Amino acid sequence: MSDVKGALTRLERLHEACGGAGFSTVGALPADGGANMSVNEVGSYEKGQYHVACLMKRARESMTILAETGESMDIARRAEISNSIRRDMSAVKKECTALNRVAMKEGKRGDYMQLLSFVNKTEQFQRRLHNGPVLGEASGAIGDGSTHVGGTTPGVPEANAVTADSENREVGSFISASEVEGFLQFFEETRKRDAEIDQVLERISAGVTRLQENALTLRSELCTQQRLLDDTEEKVDGIHAKLDSLNIKLRRTLEQVDKDRMSVYILCCLLLLGIYGAIYNVSR
Repeated sequence: MSDVKGALTRLERLHEACGGAGFSTVGALPADGGANMSVNEVGSYEKGQYHVACLMKRARESMTILAETGESMDIARRAEISNSIRRDMSAVKKECTALNRVAMKEGKRGDYMQLLSFVNKTEQFQRRLHNGPVLGEASGAIGDGSTHVGGTTPGVPEANAVTADSENREVGSFISASEVEGFLQFFEETRKRDAEIDQVLERISAGVTRLQENALTLRSELCTQQRLLDDTEEKVDGIHAKLDSLNIKLRRTLEQVDKDRMSVYILCCLLLLGIYGAIYNVSR
């Protein structure tokens, strides 16, 4: 019974780790009594990388739009796209900082450095597009978490900057076809890995759900058997009580029979003595 309860407890932890609702287990083991599950951490780096890639893809598409059609846009529309690019790149920096720790933990350093190269290139495109440091900073490219790359050329002051239209016309030369193709290939590979991880997690979740259903069915059957055992114990207790009562009656009966038997013995002795006396008198 304890093995079954332990299995139910581990199934519960596995189900909760996959994001499902927990179910109470009778006689559950303590928190350290089962295997430590980390299903929520499965593919955490790949998902983070895919999120960063999506942000970069959107930022690059916005840069392309601003570079190709910026001349025909009004000031409000250009400002809206520029702010969108800044927001996306700021989010990319924050995600990369957190993703660096995950990459070190999961041994994905090579993948992280590849991602970082695309991030730095995207920042370079942003600088060229706006003719200045990203987000108004001269902090340089994002580092790998252990060293920081310095020496970034500061932006030209606004007083000496060329017009926005000429910068928009020039930015296309900075995003080469090979760079676009390389990033799209990287993005597609990242997307496929993310989709594969989603499928794996879905299969795990489905398997855990089936295990949970089987465990619940087993627990229900065990509860039914327990109730039957309780009913049987009650019946056995009743039978024992009746047997005890019958034993008491039997002992009283036997005591009474013993008394009656003694009377019969005495009567038989008296009869034998009477017969013996009669025979003795006749023989004289």
